Amino acid sequence: MARKKKQWGLSMRKIREILRLGLQKGKCLREISRSCSIAYKTAGKYLRRAKEISLKYEQIEKMEDTELKRLLAKGRESEETRIRHILPKWCEERSRRQ
Repeated sequence: MARKKKQWGLSMRKIREILRLGLQKGKCLREISRSCSIAYKTAGKYLRRAKEISLKYEQIEKMEDTELKRLLAKGRESEETRIRHILPKWCEERSRRQ
């Protein structure tokens, strides 16, 4: 029997639950992390991103999963590009030394 590929990240169901508990119910990060069986820093990451883009839970309820995922992922992409600009380009450095 074929094994299921391990998926990284959280399911959209769990992300929606994190946002519901944090935005609608006003639960603290520790309570959310216990309820969803995740690290409290992970819960904080999703809640912080939702607050950065001023998402209300009423809006989230009406959104499709793909749209919500796109909105929450936008900040992550820009962070990755910032890191790329900070780190030196090792290949170019090596070729200059040779």
